[in-house]
Amino acid sequence: VPPADKKVQTLIDILAKYVAEDGHPFEQLLMERESAEGRFAFLFHKDSTGNVYYRWRVWAYAQGDTRKSWRTEPFHIFIGGSLWKPPPNEEAEERQKTNFSSQPPTEAPTKAAMGKDTSQP
Repeated sequence: VPPADKKVQTLIDILAKYVAEDGHPFEQLLMERESAEGRFAFLFHKDSTGNVYYRWRVWAYAQGDTRKSWRTEPFHIFIGGSLWKPPPNEEAEERQKTNFSSQPPTEAPTKAAMGKDTSQP
């Protein structure tokens, strides 16, 4: 579940992207410089909602997911580990439902509906 505070969520999204790209030494350096009570408190509180979201985000970025599009199927980060369930991706689901107009999605017109002869290949 993403943090309720959108500023914290954005901070986590950005940090997770850097850690996925540059590795955990970046995270360790940050933890050495920051306080457990500051804006990166989620790094220090391992069972907090923010930390769970952060760990999922790092994994998701490392798998090629993006900030706006990610897999929603439950998964194991490692064999024998807990089953993780990503948050729903309502924005991606909405994009799949639309056809870039304000109208609901429609079926693609068939050749017969367009008045074309369908008797020949």
